[in-house]
Amino acid sequence: MTTFNSNNQHETDYQPYLNINGKTYISLYSNDESVFTKDLLIGEVLRNVPIDENTDDDFSSNYLEKGTEIYSVKENLDAYLVEDATNDQIRIYHTSEDMEKVEELVDAETNE
Repeated sequence: MTTFNSNNQHETDYQPYLNINGKTYISLYSNDESVFTKDLLIGEVLRNVPIDENTDDDFSSNYLEKGTEIYSVKENLDAYLVEDATNDQIRIYHTSEDMEKVEELVDAETNE
């Protein structure tokens, strides 16, 4: 979806994704390391693609810069933690199948 801001500049909404080992991981949540714990370095982003391009290339992303480090998480989840230097955030990338589990963990931490 394309919208215009007060300066009449284009703003585009899109879903940040990361491809690893044939799976696509999406990012909806940032993490302050109270919900998910960084574990092992598993690699880094090898290719950044335009936001409107889809690819299945391993370790590619339409959001993360080339060279961004990717970590597994200690929680029993098919998810990865990424330190996003562009926005100074730690983001969680997970499969759409794990969306419910991620939401439960985030909600539990928020309600404590």
